[in-house]
Amino acid sequence: MRYTDPNFNYYNTESWKHAGASGTLTITAISTVTRRMSGTFSFVVIGTVTNPRFPDKRTITNGTFTNVAF
Repeated sequence: MRYTDPNFNYYNTESWKHAGASGTLTITAISTVTRRMSGTFSFVVIGTVTNPRFPDKRTITNGTFTNVAF
């Protein structure tokens, strides 16, 4: 998973590079007829830009997506 903050700093969950990064994605509804799905997500991302002004980790919680086409 990847997160870009309002200042265009990038964070990701590439845990093979950054210990402590992780995430979950849960599909709560899916339709193969309409090809749409809904669900929830949360994750901890690690900053990919080395800059002391920005925190190393960001935690995203209670994320949702609804009727996303696939």
